[in-house]
Amino acid sequence: MPKYSAESVTHKITEHSCKLPACSNSKLQGKVMRLCAQCKSVHYCSTDCQRADWPNHKQLCKRLAAARDTEESEGNGDLAEDFAAWQAAMGPLLLTWICTYGLTVYRHPENIRTKFIFLSLKARAERPFTPLKMFEYGSITVLDMSALDGLLGGSAQDIKDHISESDKQVKAKGKAGTALVIVSVKRPGGSGPPFVRVVPVVLRMEELAQDEFMGWENMAKDIINEGRSIKHRVAKLEKSGQLEDAIVRM
Repeated sequence: MPKYSAESVTHKITEHSCKLPACSNSKLQGKVMRLCAQCKSVHYCSTDCQRADWPNHKQLCKRLAAARDTEESEGNGDLAEDFAAWQAAMGPLLLTWICTYGLTVYRHPENIRTKFIFLSLKARAERPFTPLKMFEYGSITVLDMSALDGLLGGSAQDIKDHISESDKQVKAKGKAGTALVIVSVKRPGGSGPPFVRVVPVVLRMEELAQDEFMGWENMAKDIINEGRSIKHRVAKLEKSGQLEDAIVRM
């Protein structure tokens, strides 16, 4: 199972590297990072960096912004907000673990580029009091990248290009690569089209060295259904020196 310092567990979700390839700034370094106001999918550390990257980003930016408009028109705007709140509260460690073990990157690092994770969730019938319990677990499936065409239709190539570009950028900064998670959220009773979110997950070199962890999928299921925040739990256990004893129960 991956091991991280309490500081990295707490801040990993907000690392947010500047998208401009030539810039190495990130929030983890104490820099102020801001989302692109149109697509709300990439971060920049300054207006100058955003302007410099605009020729490369503009086409994808317009498509991502249009996809968000479609979400609103299909009545999925509330699920988009719920998912953003759930993802922020849950922290990045859940999807990192799912990618690390689901893609078996410790044995096949090439799977970061050739496969992706499909995570199915279901919105709870009654709105919970905390975003951590917003969804119930459905399933985790590992698919070949070619399956994106059937899932996402005409936007599949844009997503492939986006992930490929991100993969190159993070590798240039010494990281292992960018894995892809497609999250599908169904409404209670299955009414209406599911909400679909594309989530890039940046993996680090140390995550490629993790041994096989049996039961990782059941762990993910329990964490989602019970609404446990991994980042805070791991940081607390590590600070108290209890992390090694607790790992098998997480």
